Amino acid sequence: VRAFWALGSVAVIGLGVGAYFVFRPVPQPDYLDGDLDEVLGYTLLTDEFNKLPIDQRLKLIGDLVGRLKNMSAGDSVLMASFAAGLAGAARDQLMENGSRLAGDTWDKFASDYDKVEDGKREEFVDKSFVDFTKMMEAIGGQPRNISDEERLAEGKRQAQRDMKNMSDPERRPPGEAMGRMFT
Repeated sequence: VRAFWALGSVAVIGLGVGAYFVFRPVPQPDYLDGDLDEVLGYTLLTDEFNKLPIDQRLKLIGDLVGRLKNMSAGDSVLMASFAAGLAGAARDQLMENGSRLAGDTWDKFASDYDKVEDGKREEFVDKSFVDFTKMMEAIGGQPRNISDEERLAEGKRQAQRDMKNMSDPERRPPGEAMGRMFT
């Protein structure tokens, strides 16, 4: 009976410790100096990353991009093996994290649109576009030193080219590509 109670106690403690490590939130790794495998796993494969505020997620992505730009040969091999191991549920979580980041980033800018007076909405959209492009450049580690006016003029020229291309049957993307984009 004593052996049964002793083994039972050890089993309960073991299950408790195991459950803690399985069900606890994944701790955020150090993005600048931590193990690259842990950083990639946390960023791309955990839901804890999605629970962070959008500004913090964007800062962490920027830190990761900066680190990847300066990675060593050993980090390159590690990253390649990480990417090769993505399949099934891991690939689905990667897609979820990327989609949620894009949606939350755009929502960050769109959430205040209804609060803007009718006469100031165009100005608000222009400012949101400028802020969004600056943020994306900073995340990518390649901020450009151009004025807001130049940035907005570039965006409007690109929108005109895109509208022209969409109206030309020879230049617009096929329906399948458009469907995937909207999905």
